[in-house]
Amino acid sequence: KRRILVVERGSQPLPLEAGCERRDITGLFLVRRQTTLVVNLAGANPSLLLVQGRYSLTPEGPSPFWPPAPTGFVLSGNVGLAKFRDMQLTACGDVAECEGGGFGLTFGAAATYWISPYVAAEVNYLRPRKVSIRGSDSTFTFNSFLDAHVISVVGKIGVPARSARIYGQVGGNYHQATFGTSQTLQDVTITINGVETIVPGGTQSFQQKTAGWGWVFGGGVEVWISRHFATYAEFGRAAVKGAAVDDDEEGEFNDALTSFVVGARIRLGK
Repeated sequence: KRRILVVERGSQPLPLEAGCERRDITGLFLVRRQTTLVVNLAGANPSLLLVQGRYSLTPEGPSPFWPPAPTGFVLSGNVGLAKFRDMQLTACGDVAECEGGGFGLTFGAAATYWISPYVAAEVNYLRPRKVSIRGSDSTFTFNSFLDAHVISVVGKIGVPARSARIYGQVGGNYHQATFGTSQTLQDVTITINGVETIVPGGTQSFQQKTAGWGWVFGGGVEVWISRHFATYAEFGRAAVKGAAVDDDEEGEFNDALTSFVVGARIRLGK
């Protein structure tokens, strides 16, 4: 049993009970109605903390198991879903029997440097899965595809909330893409002056490579589980624009890419 005696100045403490050991904290202390006395009996000699107000035995600040969102160099990897806004319309045109071009699997990586808990610069790479679209009519069938790579350079603004950080980002992206279509025409029978003639079908293929710059914006939230590991979820919207790469070709690519990803982050350094 431990008993703490606070004795008013000029008074004598109660007599020591048999079998007990007394250790004094000597001194004069100003004790008011709002004063809190915190006595530490862990060591060989007890100590006293005098607080004018409230005191909590739970340490303030972040838990060692949930550290604050850090600064410094961070590497990320992610997986999720992505969709090109106009891909189906571009490939299908007015063909009724046409499918494909919805959300597909995507993966990516990023390198981020947080200058402070609130400001960062990032380079990220997004690799949407190859988009495939199939269509047909009474006289033909076709298959179209889009294979794209997108690299973005963005600035990030973050708002730390203990071990989490909510952030927004804006910047530019550079893409390289290949769009192609393979169309098969069926044999067609036509009648000219009462004579039936078969017009043979065949297969036509078209392919074009484009590259160029566009804008990008998005945002997300990350949660740091330890000082060097975090999980995150992120949304992005990019304008994917560019012209034909080959000098002897004409044409351009103009679409918008929407992505939703989740991933993990690793902070490098101490």
